[in-house]
Amino acid sequence: MAIGVPRPLALEKPQAVDLAQAARYFGAHGEPDAATLALLQKCAVPLLAAAMPRAVWLLADTPALTDAGLLPGEDVHKHLKGCGQAILLAVTLGPGVDAQIRRAGVGDIAAGVASDALGSALAEQTADAAEAELRQLAASGYREVVLSAISLPSYGLDTGTNLVELVEKCARVEGIERIRLGSLDPDMLTPEYITRLAAVDKLCPQYHLSLQSGCSATLRRMRRVYTAEQYAEVVRQLRAAYGDRPVSFTTDCICGFPGETEEDFRESCAFLKEIGFLKVHVFPYSRRSGTPAYDFPAQVHEREKQARSREMNALAEEIRREVLAAHVGTEDEVLLETPLSETLFTGYTRLYIPVVVSAPGHKSGEIVHVRLGEYDGERVRAALC
Repeated sequence: MAIGVPRPLALEKPQAVDLAQAARYFGAHGEPDAATLALLQKCAVPLLAAAMPRAVWLLADTPALTDAGLLPGEDVHKHLKGCGQAILLAVTLGPGVDAQIRRAGVGDIAAGVASDALGSALAEQTADAAEAELRQLAASGYREVVLSAISLPSYGLDTGTNLVELVEKCARVEGIERIRLGSLDPDMLTPEYITRLAAVDKLCPQYHLSLQSGCSATLRRMRRVYTAEQYAEVVRQLRAAYGDRPVSFTTDCICGFPGETEEDFRESCAFLKEIGFLKVHVFPYSRRSGTPAYDFPAQVHEREKQARSREMNALAEEIRREVLAAHVGTEDEVLLETPLSETLFTGYTRLYIPVVVSAPGHKSGEIVHVRLGEYDGERVRAALC
């Protein structure tokens, strides 16, 4: 099957639905009321067989969904005009990507409406096809590959495989020396997954774990399926799995999400320091029409959002310097990428530390062994060992 082409989902689905979790997906203001829970009890169906369902569909009469407050916004009603029955699909892909609506009759479900609604979110390359493509890339001189998707840990959940098996399969391809993973949902990294991933030597020990906020109260308002405490536990398990071997963490964090108080913001900042992220992409919340959060109460003023973003960016850079300082004098491998001159190259270590190194006699695409030096505010200066 070609990459990016949706395919029908397997019809065998688990019977149980975590109603409280589903209600947080669909609830107009994050916390479910009795009417919402009653509706979910009647018609919520899990879509993905995961420990915490990443998606559920809600099949019900459109008026019932409207009465329960689950169809907010004029855009949603426009799409459902004249449609007596609807499938409301919620996928936890990130802030502002809460729900998609598709018209469908009951008989359309088996014909692939769910697959169409998910679109590229679940369209994926088979493990065999990925392995074949990696062999072609290796033959062309590529040494590092990045596995990426909208919801990477969901890989294979509808086909009986999983992301870890894909990584292990890719690691067997000769010529591919490094495998890197895209953004990961922390709640889907089970202890078994963590142990197996840490055992793959070719997998770069750098994990981009989706955070969005270091405050559990804000995460609830965002309808995230994990708390800050659960996130920290996943980080602890990853570090334990690697033992004495170094492992690094990167993430994204939003400032000024509706309802975020000064105390919430301080809690989020403290969490960044607690984890010790190598890099944090900080950005202010962007209010977008048609998303549930657009109508949330306690919207944060734009000036305050920008001020918090500047403060958190400064903190993230301070933490980055502390993390990089701990690596001065250590040795690692760097994949040479951009040549700045005939002998000077930029590149990244396995930990995703940006490096500049003089490597006479080498060329882009080669992997060299280096000793790390000081961070100059942009890259770490390194020397060949």
